[in-house]
Order: sequence, then structure tokens, then C-alpha cells
Amino acid sequence: MLRASGVEVVERAGSRVGLMKDGERIVVHRPHPGPVVGRATLRDVAAFLRAAGLAP
Repeated sequence: MLRASGVEVVERAGSRVGLMKDGERIVVHRPHPGPVVGRATLRDVAAFLRAAGLAP
């Protein structure tokens, strides 16, 4: 869904993932060992999307 919105997703070292769009950048950690993302990460991604001009 992020890529479809024009967000560039870049695999970083370890479990880090970089998200970039229109000059806005954020690095988040991929959840492990399970697939559940924490609230703080969701909040950070939502703020990134708003700053990049996308409504979460």
C-alpha cells in the first residue's frame, strides 16, 4: 500500500526499513519475531504520511 502511494521503501541494515516521499524520510524497525507492529511505530508512520501529504 505504501509503494502504491508513491512511498519509496528501502531495506536498511538489520531490521530497519527506510520510507521516503517528497523530501520526507523516516526509518522504522520491522517487527520481529512476530508480524505485529507497535502503536508507537504506527503513530510515527501516520505522522510521516501526513507530512508527505498523504492521509493515513
